[in-house]
Amino acid sequence: MRCEWPWRSKWRWLKLSMVLVASVLLFGCASHPFERHQPQQMPALTAEQLVDNWWLEAGRRYLCRHSGLLEVFMRKVALEGVVKIDTTKQTARLVAMDTMGVKLFDLFVTKQSHQLNYLLPVLEEHPQLPKMVAQSLRAIFLQPNPSAQDRLIRRERRSVLKSDDGGSFEFIGMPVRLNRKIVDSKTNSWNVEYNQYLDQEGLWAPTGIVLNDDSGFRLTLWIQEIRELQ
Repeated sequence: MRCEWPWRSKWRWLKLSMVLVASVLLFGCASHPFERHQPQQMPALTAEQLVDNWWLEAGRRYLCRHSGLLEVFMRKVALEGVVKIDTTKQTARLVAMDTMGVKLFDLFVTKQSHQLNYLLPVLEEHPQLPKMVAQSLRAIFLQPNPSAQDRLIRRERRSVLKSDDGGSFEFIGMPVRLNRKIVDSKTNSWNVEYNQYLDQEGLWAPTGIVLNDDSGFRLTLWIQEIRELQ
């Protein structure tokens, strides 16, 4: 039987407590941290034209640096992360650290599964956490994605593409941008908001992303950089 010194266990909990306190101080007050887009009248674009404005263009690789806030299990954990996205292979890899530079986890995510390369031992008491983070990465960066074959619904200030599997993609604005991605099915119910688009080295991309899952999980990302990899 492995014997752990009490002071080691206390130090682990102290580190986690410091992370949680920092999270509450930095992010705990805002219910929605980003200014929401004000929809303007849109031109009558086709489904193909809307998909062409999807910021994660197929066939490319991207690097995304961000700070974030995980809200799960009645706790808030601030983090810094780097995500590498391959839209051809439909994969993403996230390496996340807390605000003190301690590595929290390393995840590799595909369309249907994920691989946990590392998890901070103090987080092992929450075995569902890597799965929930993987699901969030998949929803934000990988799939479902809008398709030119989706059903187009035009409204005065927004256009919506609806897929057969329950996905909904709302486009607004001039220039046109994806504002919200929604999935509502018997097994999944979540939405992603893409906020505050800026031109980042020629890539028109959001700088604030919020994923809300009805299971009680929320992930907020403050994007510091998105660039295409060669």
